[in-house]
Amino acid sequence: MTKIKVVCPKCSKKGFFELPENILKNVSRGVMSVNIPQNLFCEHSYLVYIDKNFQIRDYFFTDFKIELPKLSPVIDLKEEKLSSTNLEKFSSIKLFITAASLSYVIKGIISKKKIVFIIDTPHLKNNFHDFFSFLTQNSYETDILILTMEEHKGN
Repeated sequence: MTKIKVVCPKCSKKGFFELPENILKNVSRGVMSVNIPQNLFCEHSYLVYIDKNFQIRDYFFTDFKIELPKLSPVIDLKEEKLSSTNLEKFSSIKLFITAASLSYVIKGIISKKKIVFIIDTPHLKNNFHDFFSFLTQNSYETDILILTMEEHKGN
C-alpha cells in the first residue's frame, strides 16, 4: 500500500489515504482519478488525478453532483381491526375522557411520561388498559397507571 497525502485545493486541509501498488497496472492512460468524498478530510468533494508514480498531478471540482436519496427502512404495520366488543368498551371511555384530556395523554405517551388515571368505576379499569394498548399498538412504550378511587385513597 502506498500512502498518498492530499491537500484540499479550496481550504488546504490535509489528509492521507492508501492505494495498493498494483492498482495503476490496470489504468491505460497512466493517470488515475480518485474521488475524495465530502467530509472525508474536509467539507469539500473533489477528484484527485494520480500518475503511475503515485504523485498527484491535478485536482478537479465537479460542477454538479448527483445525490442519492436517503432510504428509510420500510415498516410493515399490522392493521388491527376493532371488534364490536372493543368498540363498545372504547365508546364507554369517551364518557370519562374529554378530547383535551386525551390529547394531553397522547402528548405524555410520546414524551415518555408516567400517566396516572383515577377512575370511579372499577369495572372500566380493563377497558382503559385495552384502549391505550390499542391506541399505541406497540409503537410506544407506555407507563400508564390506572387506579380506582378506593386504590387511590388506600395509598
